[in-house]
Amino acid sequence: MPAALVNASARPLAETGGAGLPFVGGAMTGWFRPLTAGVVTKAIVDFEAVETVAQITFRGVRQPLNPKRLDLKPEGQRAWKWDTLHCEPSLKLKNDDVVMLDGTRHRVMNVSDFSEYGYMYYEIAEDFAPPPPAAAP
Repeated sequence: MPAALVNASARPLAETGGAGLPFVGGAMTGWFRPLTAGVVTKAIVDFEAVETVAQITFRGVRQPLNPKRLDLKPEGQRAWKWDTLHCEPSLKLKNDDVVMLDGTRHRVMNVSDFSEYGYMYYEIAEDFAPPPPAAAP
């Protein structure tokens, strides 16, 4: 006897882990490509702020922020250069982290943890780059 088709609306949410959302990690990995980012950390050394950059390789994709999401930003922030970063859950960033992508500083402005579904979502904005320190006379 052939298997009967079952409408998804007839499946209780408990069978899907309660969330009702599919695991899209498999589809996302086909979309991702290898990326390298420098994560900037700050420390105080001899009473001066010193930044160090640690290179991290991961799989993900960067794209411009969706115009609908951009419209939700406060008016003064809409002119900023916004991007989204979808990546594997192995990359762990938090709000206000600074990352270097393709030689440009970006600040993490929003983190959405979708690791249950196989990916992370970050909204990043181009960050102000401080001028290099002046040479001592």
